Amino acid sequence: MSLTTSPRRLEVQLMVDHPQIQSAELEKLLTLPADLRWDVGQCYKPSLSAPEQHYQFSRWALRAVADSIDELPNVIRVLAQRIQGIQRKFHLLPNGSTVTLTLFVTESDTVIGMGVDAEVIKLLARINAGIEISLVVTT
Repeated sequence: MSLTTSPRRLEVQLMVDHPQIQSAELEKLLTLPADLRWDVGQCYKPSLSAPEQHYQFSRWALRAVADSIDELPNVIRVLAQRIQGIQRKFHLLPNGSTVTLTLFVTESDTVIGMGVDAEVIKLLARINAGIEISLVVTT
């Protein structure tokens, strides 16, 4: 019998979405290059076998990746440091913009525990951002 460890992965994104404005304009307003971006109407395939679809909104996003949920505080700290100097720029975003801190977690055979400290919550409040968590658990 062999014992294998399943990979554990964490991705955190700070996303700004808008239903009409292009990602380049969001980037210009925020004065920070995106790690990930797309534009409303752009084609994509959600999976290899899925039919082609079109994005319903533009996205500007910063992202940080780790091997474990245990690294969540450090990953959020990295993103917070990246936006520290542009916090006030988030108030310049046009009406209809949505700002979200999203956690994408893939785990296997474990208890998933995570927390966001008061300083991060205050930062998210200052930039008018919500929190979203997306979990994928496999056995």
